[in-house]
Amino acid sequence: MDKFKAIETFITVCDEGSFTKASEKLGVSVTMVSKYINFLEKEIRLKLINRNTRKQEITEAGAMYLSSCRAILRELAITEKHLESYATVPDGRIRICAPTNYGTYELCPLLHAFSSQHPNIRIELTLSDEISDIIEDKYDFYFRVGQLSDSGFIGMQVGEQQMRFCASPTYLEAHGTPTTLADLNDHNVLAFSPWFAGSSFKHRFDLTPLSLDASTFVSNNGNSLRICAKLGAGIILQPLPLLEDDIKRGELVVILEDIKLEPRPVFLIYQSRNLLPARMKLFIDFIKQSSSQRKGIYRC
Repeated sequence: MDKFKAIETFITVCDEGSFTKASEKLGVSVTMVSKYINFLEKEIRLKLINRNTRKQEITEAGAMYLSSCRAILRELAITEKHLESYATVPDGRIRICAPTNYGTYELCPLLHAFSSQHPNIRIELTLSDEISDIIEDKYDFYFRVGQLSDSGFIGMQVGEQQMRFCASPTYLEAHGTPTTLADLNDHNVLAFSPWFAGSSFKHRFDLTPLSLDASTFVSNNGNSLRICAKLGAGIILQPLPLLEDDIKRGELVVILEDIKLEPRPVFLIYQSRNLLPARMKLFIDFIKQSSSQRKGIYRC
């Protein structure tokens, strides 16, 4: 039996002074009212109401129970009011996990724009190239680069990732400029360690010609690979926004431009479409709108 409904019935009986008046107010039979009261009395193993054919009288235990029931309903009403605000007022925090390069060079400017529009929302951004468990880590949103597995969560594509081969002018002067993937056998390609593990990139592009096992430098951070490449350590294959400023300054040179690398999709992942707090709905709409405005433009 519905205990909450039984409590509501008990309070109504006490307020109305009779089972009959309570049944009329609640729109149920007198028999049903009696069943609810009997249910509560069996639950607490005490008499709540003494009743006979002429009158009813609340017991001492019933008075204590009534006071507690009223307090519970007051707390519930306060909580429901708070949750109503939670669902409609955009404030609180949003926890986001994103890949390091994407989070640094593309997502951060978007988050700044979002925060400028909604200063009451706190953004907590974690950058990681590790594949995390959405439920276990309790992030609100994940951004992921590459094709998604069928996880059962909502995945909305918000961009694409273009990759470029680059090297410094000093490296190319010393070692020559490769013109084919096969030429990379004679070069030092700096390795991005996620490619050896869970990254989906290796399933979309054959990394064998890069001879990564012979690389003199391996890192899980594309920025460190970029710095080493600028110093002449070797060739890198990294997202374009990570490299753009260095390319413009001439510190890195794009090579192997004829190699067509399929753009990698970028997804926003979250757990549910329904019953989301206002701040999360607002963030989804903001990212969706930003993605639509920037459609066709490279995003890491």
